[in-house]
Order: sequence, then C-alpha cells, then structure tokens
Amino acid sequence: MEYRNLTAAEIDTLKSHGCSSDDWGSVTVNKELNSDAIYEVHFTGEVHIGNFNIAGQIHSLKTPGLYHSTISNCTIGDDVRIADVGLLHGYAIGIGTVIERTSEISVEGESGFGNGQTLDVLNEGGGRELMIYDELTSQIAYLIIL
Repeated sequence: MEYRNLTAAEIDTLKSHGCSSDDWGSVTVNKELNSDAIYEVHFTGEVHIGNFNIAGQIHSLKTPGLYHSTISNCTIGDDVRIADVGLLHGYAIGIGTVIERTSEISVEGESGFGNGQTLDVLNEGGGRELMIYDELTSQIAYLIIL
C-alpha cells in the first residue's frame, strides 16, 4: 500500500477531533484518508494508516475508525476499528480487525509469535516435531502428530 504525508488541512481536522502527535510528519496515510473516522487519538513514532469506509460496518455492527486510543509505531490496515485502547505499539494490524477496550497491546523487536517454531509433542524417541503456524488448531495438531 502506498502512503503519503498528511496535508495541513487534514492535520487541522485531526486536531479539531482531539487528536495529537509527537510528530505529524511521522504519520502517513492512505491516499484516500477519511479523517471523519479518527477522534481523540494520540500518535507517536511512525504510524501508517489505511482507509476507513465509515458507511460500512464490521463485526457486530461497529463502524471502522480510530477512537480514544494511543497508537505507536504501527501500520493500520483498511477498515479497522481501534477504540478505547490505552496503547497499541509495534503491530501491523490487518484489514477489518477490531481491537477495543484494552489497556495495552505492545511488542518490541521482530516477532512471528512462534510461527515456524517446532515443539516436541508426544516425543518419546524423536521425529514427531510439530511446527507452529498461525492457523494451527488443536485438532490439526493432533492429526499431524499421530
């Protein structure tokens, strides 16, 4: 996705919505930013923001956008809803994700959250390693091991 810097008018609009930033030059946005979907958000570090289709709805009839949160060093995908989050730091948030009412979600450094790592499960003599991946369920793990 291509990002661009905020215009002076967009910065003024975000400020009028109660938003703030340590450095507005570090906040980049999708070419078609809908600033009507961003209220009372503090941006710190490098933040990349996708587009919000506020006419659409996601998960339980919620409107996409950024509301009442602090966002630090994140990439926010299209049609995401982040609301009432004390700190969201270091994440790439996928399209259509909803994150609400949490004090902190933070990660430091590079992480794949275990993807590609192997575990020795039911391993009495070797050869039954289980590779972890993001779509792994307990049922699939059982079938792989046996």
